[in-house]
Amino acid sequence: MRPPSRLAQSLDEVVGLAASRHEWRARLADEWQATERFLKPRGNIVPTIPCPSPGGEGCPRHVVRLGPDQFRAVCANTPRECDTLDLAFADVEVLALDTRRLATEIASALEIDLDYRERRGVIQIGRHLIAAGAGFPVALVLGSAAWRPALHLHNFGDAPGVILLSSLSSLDPDVGNQLRLRGNRIHVLDEVVGDDYGRLVPLAPPGILFHDLRDRYAATEPVRPPWRLPAGSTWEKLKFDLISSEEINVSTAGQSQKLRPEHLGLRNEKTGGVTEGWVFLRTVIAMRGSLGFSNIEPRYVKQLQLLNRALREGMGMAETPIMKVGRGEYETRFVSICSLSPAELAEISGRPNSPGTKKFGQGSRQHRGPTKGG
Repeated sequence: MRPPSRLAQSLDEVVGLAASRHEWRARLADEWQATERFLKPRGNIVPTIPCPSPGGEGCPRHVVRLGPDQFRAVCANTPRECDTLDLAFADVEVLALDTRRLATEIASALEIDLDYRERRGVIQIGRHLIAAGAGFPVALVLGSAAWRPALHLHNFGDAPGVILLSSLSSLDPDVGNQLRLRGNRIHVLDEVVGDDYGRLVPLAPPGILFHDLRDRYAATEPVRPPWRLPAGSTWEKLKFDLISSEEINVSTAGQSQKLRPEHLGLRNEKTGGVTEGWVFLRTVIAMRGSLGFSNIEPRYVKQLQLLNRALREGMGMAETPIMKVGRGEYETRFVSICSLSPAELAEISGRPNSPGTKKFGQGSRQHRGPTKGG
């Protein structure tokens, strides 16, 4: 087992994380077989092949097509300074880094709950969970900062987390210093994972690699439901029962627990009241898991997105719990039950921070269970 150092170096040197198979093989050398799985073909060919000693106006070597599977890389310097290469299509085909596969293997090795997203040069791998819904984000930055646009701090999110780099040159030093001041931990990939017969493995247990952040989050994470979901839990197996304006009884596999706004970060710290996200949640549960809007405002769409995120993180599951099933129509994947009386529902629905929904029980389809697999 050893860190994939040639791959890490290549990611800094290959502009755009894409090159010919010939170039990748030359760069990776004896690591080619172990790391080839992280490269995927684009279906096109490169116009040039790097020279062993670059220099001159005719450098690098130009690729000339001679036939369907015949190509030649020719030095255009006068006199020629590099050898002519006879190549096949496979040699000049463009291979790009498969960032999703790399992130997936890193997530498996480092016990990260995969939630792959890529935005403005930053790959959000997911969250390293220390308990259901409690954990910190892990991001991946690849390539040299010299050819990649400057990173913006907000790309890493508001909470401190781990930033993995292909090498230290992947991050501008000033940006790195600001990230560290905000409590983020920065690691080079070679420091945390290595290749072991075709799979990435941690160079130390993740609990040791991330011990400081784990301790910090364990001490500061907002109150969460004190029970872990049983193995194999899915949204379809959960039952949400609205029992008061600020309590939902969640049950599955013979276990039950009361869920409150603070468990999901949905209590307004300034006023002590609940956020619109919590109002949205109790509304959709009261409507038996089915909610329709004749003309939903953009801010409520945003609130729904935030609510889905809070539920995923709070319950420690990756799938989206409240789905859009039609224009202005939403359904829960979990079973929704309301134990409140009509009078209690009327009192809640009359509150001013209700998210623009219809009155409870009026004009909404009744949803008595999950839409799939229930």
